[in-house]
Amino acid sequence: PQQAVALLEATRKDPSVPPAERTVFQVQEASVQYDAKQCVRVEALLDPMPIIADPKLRARAFFMRGFCRYQRQQWEKATFDLEGLINDPSYQNLALPPLLEAYEKSGQYSRLVNMAEELLQAGRVPPTVELYKRLANGYAKLGEPGLMLSAYERLDKLDPVASHAP
Repeated sequence: PQQAVALLEATRKDPSVPPAERTVFQVQEASVQYDAKQCVRVEALLDPMPIIADPKLRARAFFMRGFCRYQRQQWEKATFDLEGLINDPSYQNLALPPLLEAYEKSGQYSRLVNMAEELLQAGRVPPTVELYKRLANGYAKLGEPGLMLSAYERLDKLDPVASHAP
């Protein structure tokens, strides 16, 4: 990977390469770093996020940076990057669990319950034990006992044993 990174970096910094193409090399370099679990380097390459014309490449860049921020427990920053992927079918299932956890860890309970309820109501995610437990906890933290009980009732319908487990 060191040779690949060196080549990508040289091309990314080459002023004779058009800016849009340099950005593609920048994201490719970040991808090599991401695969090597070098999150500090990924963030250095993608913060600020460059203007990326290709939607698939842009989504990949936000996923890499967001997941690195999540792994490094930068909860609020992770939510910013991961939220944008919820509407992308290629990333929704990968982004949702860390996004909801990042909302919880950063105390963004209203965002957690709004996102979860919206996705459930639209049928974009299946109801799961974990999702209903997160909803119930979010409503509890927001001081909404009626909505918390509703989440537990939905959990009980889905899995009666899970609603009674800690």
